[in-house]
Amino acid sequence: MALAGVGQDANHAAILPLRRGGGSAVADSFRSQLRAQALHALTAQLPSARPAAAINGARADLLQQSLLYTPGQPAAPAPDVNLTTSGQWADLARNIGGQYLEPQTAELFTRQMALESGNFDPDVIAGRKLSGAGAEGIAQLMPSSYPNVDRKNPVASLHAAAATMRDYLRSYGGDMRKALAAYNAGPATVSRLVASLGPRWETGLPAETQQYLRILTGPSATGG
Repeated sequence: MALAGVGQDANHAAILPLRRGGGSAVADSFRSQLRAQALHALTAQLPSARPAAAINGARADLLQQSLLYTPGQPAAPAPDVNLTTSGQWADLARNIGGQYLEPQTAELFTRQMALESGNFDPDVIAGRKLSGAGAEGIAQLMPSSYPNVDRKNPVASLHAAAATMRDYLRSYGGDMRKALAAYNAGPATVSRLVASLGPRWETGLPAETQQYLRILTGPSATGG
């Protein structure tokens, strides 16, 4: 692992040779101080030395409910999860969703954003809490997928999320479960499972995504 960002003086100090005798106590002390400074600079560059952002625990708690479901077994009932659908953030999600989606779909989009953000947790919305994968903001957008979106700006994030759901619905012929699964697990995963498993594509989804669908739309008729 390359350790970038160490100052020039620190680099020089890190390679000062040990003198085998004849040096004064002052010189030896000076070299020891330089080595200590260099070690401190190097340690500061290590990932473990940097404070980690908090994890979006509220979203994780919502998704953890009923995760004991086994694929291939009779469909589990939709978990009883209370998603916030009122208040300023829910209203904002509904209004922006309505610019891209039909009214009924915009209502589901509001619930989806409540689930994504841990019921509109202010720390999630502001980007102070991230998902375990590094997703940010009210819509939990991945930096690699949305590099040009200000993910900590809830208005920008909701526009990007609503446009994404609109595009997924178009791609999957209006199939809401496939669109939601693509948002959570990625469109490549959904397309691969549809191609390989046909009507039982949901049984191949990650457990979190299966839970995501059950919370938002109920159990699948095909046991997924």
